[in-house]
Amino acid sequence: MERLERLRTISICHRGVVNGDAIGNDIVGTYRLLERMGFSPTVLCEIANENIRQSLRVDHNLDPRHVSTTYDCLIYHHSIEWLDGEAIINAFSGPIIAKYHNITSPEFFKPYATKHERNCRAGRDQTARLVVADKVMLWQADSAYNAEELKALGVSPKRLVVVPPFTRISDTLSSRHCAAYSDGQRVELLFVGRRSPNKGHRHLLYILNSYVQLFSRNVTLKIVGGVDDLLSRYSDELLALADRLGVAPHIQWLTDISDDKIDDLFRSSHVYVSASEHEGFCVPIVEAQSIGLPVITANTTAVRETAGANQIVCPLPACADDYDLMAGLIHEVVTNHHLRNQLVRHGFRNAYERFSQETTEDLFVSSLEPIWRMA
Repeated sequence: MERLERLRTISICHRGVVNGDAIGNDIVGTYRLLERMGFSPTVLCEIANENIRQSLRVDHNLDPRHVSTTYDCLIYHHSIEWLDGEAIINAFSGPIIAKYHNITSPEFFKPYATKHERNCRAGRDQTARLVVADKVMLWQADSAYNAEELKALGVSPKRLVVVPPFTRISDTLSSRHCAAYSDGQRVELLFVGRRSPNKGHRHLLYILNSYVQLFSRNVTLKIVGGVDDLLSRYSDELLALADRLGVAPHIQWLTDISDDKIDDLFRSSHVYVSASEHEGFCVPIVEAQSIGLPVITANTTAVRETAGANQIVCPLPACADDYDLMAGLIHEVVTNHHLRNQLVRHGFRNAYERFSQETTEDLFVSSLEPIWRMA
């Protein structure tokens, strides 16, 4: 208890905090856990949406002197360059924990948005500076993939632990998948991810085209994700490609929809399909598994690790045959009851055993043992 008292006030830091996105959900989960443990957490940020301000204690004072005299410990979420955050870290004398969510390669944005390319490059440069500064006592990585990036930058394995993000699956585990798999049923495919060049939307369109050509036109691909005005050229290219392939009538582009609506889509879809090219974790795969929606995904970055064992994980498509293969796998999952049940059972086990609220809490708390010992 005496040690806990010496670290009672904890600041959870990130430039912006929005409930509903992956980092926002992780921050909220961390906050609630610390609260239950008897700590006094506060979210320190530049921007917070209304729901965060109403439900959590929020501090917008980024003066390093204020932070140093107000808080006993920092939990710093790193996903983008934040110079104010770096100044806070450099001035802080107490224990600092950094949660690394990964930063998308700037090369994805080079053809579309100079600002995003520059921001990603600056964020990666800042990661290297934070490692060299050696102010962080403990690095938490969302995945082993993220951890390997930190090791390559020089983070000691003794200061590095994999702690997956807190997610919403404590809610979705109790949901029931209700899509009917019957002859003549329209096949509903689903992908969730912002309309960004690293998310592999082009691959999805080619996979859909293969499915229409080889198996059935009775199919719809629902693509859920926000649209960035700075990436309008990318969106325009996707729409043009869909028209050129003739699959535009089979696509629904869905933006600005609630978590409840997304959960409805998970429940009513037949297959979750992803060909994302860069993920530091990939929350939607776990959400799909937790509801009982079978997953087919490309093997990139942290995706295989997140999807777990006994799932369909393919090489990233690179030619027409690869797209035909993924389309064929979708058809097999839709029509093969035994295979589908195997995927669903193993997927649910993966979500429950590795990423449930209880498991994530245990990993988070155990990772802090070095901090408790030094307090």
